[in-house]
Amino acid sequence: MANLRLQNYIFTEAELQRTLGGKLPDQFIKDYIASKTNSQALLDAIDKNTVDIEQLFLDLAATDDALAALTIRVTNAEGEIDTLQIDLTNHIAAQSAHGASGDVVGNLDYAAASIGGVVWLATAVGDAVDSATTPPVSVGAAPAAYNQVYEQTQADAINDLIGNVIDLQNALNSAIDVINSSLATERTAKQRAV
Repeated sequence: MANLRLQNYIFTEAELQRTLGGKLPDQFIKDYIASKTNSQALLDAIDKNTVDIEQLFLDLAATDDALAALTIRVTNAEGEIDTLQIDLTNHIAAQSAHGASGDVVGNLDYAAASIGGVVWLATAVGDAVDSATTPPVSVGAAPAAYNQVYEQTQADAINDLIGNVIDLQNALNSAIDVINSSLATERTAKQRAV
């Protein structure tokens, strides 16, 4: 940083009066001193500009460093973006991924019979009810002559069998309902063809 001062090199007004007092008019000496003052103001401005320029150079160097660091980050980001683009392109072009075959990308690319795709989670379906049917006990061999007790035992066993068939029919229908509900939710989830 420069620190330019004219008084280090040029006479003061008192020195000029003492040295050249009678040889030069006072106005010339005053004009000379005014020029010296104006010159010093110019040198002060130059000093300030020099300080400002030096600070600008420091700021520019710091900016260059920050720009170099940013360039490295951008270069790294470009490399990561290139990698992501390659991965995405490969994924879009994939014919086999996650156990599926065919194109496997897209929000609405649902699985088909020969092409894998996205599927939704099927809705929950209630379990089928176990049958509580108890078969009737054996009625034994028929007696040689008509026997009212035996006939009633047969009638009771037949009625139990009819009740059991109705219970089995209800259990079967319940199981069919569960299977149909499962199939419907799988179709809605695009897990099964319509």
